[in-house]
Amino acid sequence: MICVSFIIGIVFNVWFAYMDYAVVIEKRGVGEAIGRAWSVMRDNIGPVAILYIILFAVTLGVGLGLLILFAPSGVTIFLSMLPLITGSGALNTGLLTAGIVLFVLFIIASWIVQAVMTVWETAVMIFAYQEFIKKSPLPAAPTETQPQIAA
Repeated sequence: MICVSFIIGIVFNVWFAYMDYAVVIEKRGVGEAIGRAWSVMRDNIGPVAILYIILFAVTLGVGLGLLILFAPSGVTIFLSMLPLITGSGALNTGLLTAGIVLFVLFIIASWIVQAVMTVWETAVMIFAYQEFIKKSPLPAAPTETQPQIAA
């Protein structure tokens, strides 16, 4: 049941993202964008699935990389509190301070990496959407014509 919910969540995520792209890129109205996003997603279900698998793998890799960055601060904080846990001594404040500084640096690095990943993933999704609409173009959205003044 969780797997089905996960897949349905991905479908809605793609659909909603493509609705935004249809409004912004193709200058469609909201109603048209809903239908256009659904048709683009439905017509390119294989490439969309592959794209999401790739994005998931990249995000997982970056997350594991961040976990490696977090490890020194976690270990340092744990080692500073180990004497309290075992009852063999006092808190090592120098080690605790170093662990907290490392943790703050980790948080800042995580924010930067998250910002870069968000921009990159959005750019990839927009580029993919543009490629998908080249394969299945719809008639252009109506544009307002400017009245011509005779000279």
